[in-house]
Amino acid sequence: MTADIEDLVGNLVRAMARREAAALTSTADRLPDLAVRSVACPCGAVAAGLADGLPPARRGEVLDLGADAPAATGGLPLLTRLACERLDNRSLLPVAVALLRRPGHPVRLRTRAVALREPAGPGGPARPPWPPSDPPGPGELLPALRRLNDEEAWWPAPPSAAPAGAPAWTLPVTTQGPPAEPEPRGAAFLGPHGDGPGLAELNEAYARHRMDAVLKAL
Repeated sequence: MTADIEDLVGNLVRAMARREAAALTSTADRLPDLAVRSVACPCGAVAAGLADGLPPARRGEVLDLGADAPAATGGLPLLTRLACERLDNRSLLPVAVALLRRPGHPVRLRTRAVALREPAGPGGPARPPWPPSDPPGPGELLPALRRLNDEEAWWPAPPSAAPAGAPAWTLPVTTQGPPAEPEPRGAAFLGPHGDGPGLAELNEAYARHRMDAVLKAL
C-alpha cells in the first residue's frame, strides 16, 4: 500500500474499532429478544453457534430462523449473519445497545461479513468480494472499508426502523468462524474469513484500537 492508502485504511479501522468499544462499555442489563437468520457462505459451513457463553440472566430469547425469510420473525428484531459466523456475548452487545434504545421499534441488523458479501436475496447464496484464500489488495480493501464505515455511521445514535426493502443496519461487531474447525480462527472484524495473511495486520490494529478505547472509557 502507498502511505496515503495506509493512512486512510488505518483511520477507517480505528473508527470501526471505536464503535465496537462503545458497545462493550455500555450499561445494557440484558440482551433483548432477537431473531437470527443465516445466509449461505461459499465456505460451505452449515451453521455455527449463535451465542456461546452467554450467562442466562443477561440473555434474551434467541429465535434461530435458519435460512427462513425475514417475514418469519414474529415481530422480533432480526439479525442476519453468515452460516459460518459464531456470535458470542461480546458480539451481541451492540445489538442490545441498538435495540434497547428503540423499545417497540423492531429493526433489521446484519453483521459486517453479511454487508461485505451482498446476499443475493432472502435465503440466497452470499457472494464474497474476494475469496477467503485470496485477501483483497488495496484497490479492493479501501472502498469496502469506506462502505462499511458509512453504513455504521449511525452508531452510537439509535437506528431508525428500516422500512420494507431497505438495507439492514450494519453492526460494529467482531465475529469468529465455527469452533469445530481443525484450526479455529481467531476473531476478525470483517467476519470469519477476514483473517488471511493480508488482513492479519489490520485485525491486530483493530483489536489494539478497540482495547485502547475500552480502557479509556473505564
